[in-house]
Amino acid sequence: PTLNRVVHQSGISLATGRTVRGGADTPLTATFTIPPDAPCTFWGGSNKLIWTLAIELKLKGWPDWTRIVPITVRH
Repeated sequence: PTLNRVVHQSGISLATGRTVRGGADTPLTATFTIPPDAPCTFWGGSNKLIWTLAIELKLKGWPDWTRIVPITVRH
């Protein structure tokens, strides 16, 4: 059996309550910190530790949009 476990989770809200006009560029930036004692990304045999970044976009009146992006953590 596969063991899946969350080792760290945090959230950042951007542009809460902001008006976004159709057709206009709306750049959003964020900084997040990976805990210094967090394990590194690891791939070996049948074991692996994968870090992902979940991006969620929620606009009033539109369906929610989510993308999961893998990231590599090194020390």
